[in-house]
Amino acid sequence: MLFLTYTPAKARLLLLGNALLLLLNWLAQLTHFQAGYLQPVRSRADLLAFSAIFLLLLAANFVAKSTTFAKLFLDANLVFALYAVILLIFPRVLQAATLDHNLGGIALIFSLLAL
Repeated sequence: MLFLTYTPAKARLLLLGNALLLLLNWLAQLTHFQAGYLQPVRSRADLLAFSAIFLLLLAANFVAKSTTFAKLFLDANLVFALYAVILLIFPRVLQAATLDHNLGGIALIFSLLAL
């Protein structure tokens, strides 16, 4: 477990941060924003997948009753935030072509399985 204690305030803070990161990713893609490393090359499929995962995390927030599940929920939110930051700053890293021909795909799978 990445977080030792669960509090509803931590859960709300992580969900709010994830919503903000997802919104920034969508805005960067829709406005074709370019600055430094930020490039407008995110695919809509990636953004829709991240949106679906966020909605699952949002729904899990209301289901989290046991403390073990709640801690796992916090960890999943933190991992989502890390990947959303990667998608925002280095969008080409999470493209399917890169993940197919690179060790990044294996690392992504193992990081998700580690939860």
